[in-house]
Amino acid sequence: MPNGMREWGPQVMISARWYNRISASLAETPGKHRPRFSQVNAQTYDSMDWPVGFLLRTDFAEKQWRPVIRGHAVTGDIIGPIRELSYATEPATLADAAAVAAAIVKIRGYFMPKRAKQKFCKRQADPIWRR
Repeated sequence: MPNGMREWGPQVMISARWYNRISASLAETPGKHRPRFSQVNAQTYDSMDWPVGFLLRTDFAEKQWRPVIRGHAVTGDIIGPIRELSYATEPATLADAAAVAAAIVKIRGYFMPKRAKQKFCKRQADPIWRR
């Protein structure tokens, strides 16, 4: 393995572990999942870091995210709570975190069937799976 890969290995593993933990949380108990906001005090959270970071990362796959970001007849405005929180001027509350969590569950539901279908089609096309 190249030296650069050895240096990045632990960071990639940590990211994968967090992704898997969040994905499992969303699958098992979607109503209890809450995004991790930076806490300001006991009752409020920073309303900028998480939502703005989330929205910035959707630019990496703009074509796939376009119906979600702009709204669509099928999807509606499922990303609305995240967008609204990115414009907020006051700290976020637990209710805001719950609204964002509900949006995350809807977004996951929008993208999940497409990924599941793609995996199934790849397996059927792969000659190894036909044996």
